[in-house]
Amino acid sequence: MKNPLSFRAGWISAAFVAFSGVSSEAAIVYASAGSSYSQNFNSLAASGASNAWANDSTLAGWHAVQTGATPSSWSVYQAANGSAAQGALLSIGTGTNSDRALGGQNANTTAPAVTDMLYALQVTNSTGGILSSFTLGYTLEQWRFVQNEVVDKMTLQYQVFSAGSGSITAASGWTTVASLSPNAPVVSSAASAAIDGNASGNRVSVADTVAVSWDAGSELWLRWVDTSSGINAAAGATRAMFGIDDVSFSAVPEPSAMLLGGLGLIGLLRRRRG
Repeated sequence: MKNPLSFRAGWISAAFVAFSGVSSEAAIVYASAGSSYSQNFNSLAASGASNAWANDSTLAGWHAVQTGATPSSWSVYQAANGSAAQGALLSIGTGTNSDRALGGQNANTTAPAVTDMLYALQVTNSTGGILSSFTLGYTLEQWRFVQNEVVDKMTLQYQVFSAGSGSITAASGWTTVASLSPNAPVVSSAASAAIDGNASGNRVSVADTVAVSWDAGSELWLRWVDTSSGINAAAGATRAMFGIDDVSFSAVPEPSAMLLGGLGLIGLLRRRRG
């Protein structure tokens, strides 16, 4: 939350960052290998209970839905600070401070017993080549704990789709990344209460590099899954209020491909000088 939304240059100034939020068919366009994308969610509203939400529009490239509870798709989001249970899509922060996180809390429900809050970033590979790994970092903030519930967690998954075929609710094909799936930092037997998700003891920052085969023109979807597996604490419910913040992303091809590209550029410059 501390840094503004930024697009930063990659390993050389000429390889500038080329991202753009476009239609739902394209989402975030990743056009320069090694460049960096970041999102801190500070453009979300800091007040109000009926702020308009549209996937890949309110935040370019970002999607959010829930399963197992109503509604299944969101048309609005609420501002929250953890002071009350809110089974909703949330912009979370301290009061009306502009420092925000994207998140929610699993709904209180009796049927079905399992609910999922899903958030996803959709990125299209427009570099013209195959990307072999991506590096992702983010902070998981906890803004509320629920009395006597077992340890909650946020699970990070990814999947590569052909152009235009990706979906946050795809039933299969996801790969879970354990190193990017932190547990809730706070579990308590005390009465349910708000906590400050910006405090060091209530947040967990993670980062890792993940091998992937991401063809030119295809879509990489990064999906955060917050699951509650019961209807109450005794049944194993996990309904901590989570916020995702300070997301950073980059991707690169195989080192040999980058080397060949660099040698090709050197050769072109030499021919021009000759």
